[in-house]
Amino acid sequence: MNGTEASSGSDDPSVKATRRRVLIDASGLPSWRTQARRRLLAVLIAVALVISAVLGLLASPTAAIGSLLATAVAVGTYLLLRYLLRGVTDVPGDELDERQRQNRNEYFVWSYRILGFVVLPVLLLGIALLNRLDGSGELGADGLGALGPTAFLLVVALPVIVAGWLEPDEVA
Repeated sequence: MNGTEASSGSDDPSVKATRRRVLIDASGLPSWRTQARRRLLAVLIAVALVISAVLGLLASPTAAIGSLLATAVAVGTYLLLRYLLRGVTDVPGDELDERQRQNRNEYFVWSYRILGFVVLPVLLLGIALLNRLDGSGELGADGLGALGPTAFLLVVALPVIVAGWLEPDEVA
């Protein structure tokens, strides 16, 4: 391979534009790519995570099975929403145009704001209330242990949830 062959690849703007279009337009399920359907999936993920957390705190075998099922619904829905948004969330930053990159950055900023100003205070308040209601002065490891996987999934899924909510419909 000589020097001209190595440099003629991905630096060409037309090649980058074609690769970006292929990555973004390659998604199937066109009827699910509407903003209304993506918002429905975003709400379903959030509701499934709340159900998973509440059932996990109950610390009974039946509730544990329900929490596991709710987590499975959240994961499956997250994967579907991520598939529908892969043009926004999975394409490398240098393959996006300026508007797409700005939108993706906005989704992450909103995700961090939601985590910091909504989720964290609610979680801390919930732990304080559970501790107060328990009366033992110690946090129960069984119930709070179930929050770990749910909290992890929330942190991972929140940028995709926000993107699913805010990303406008594609213009044909």
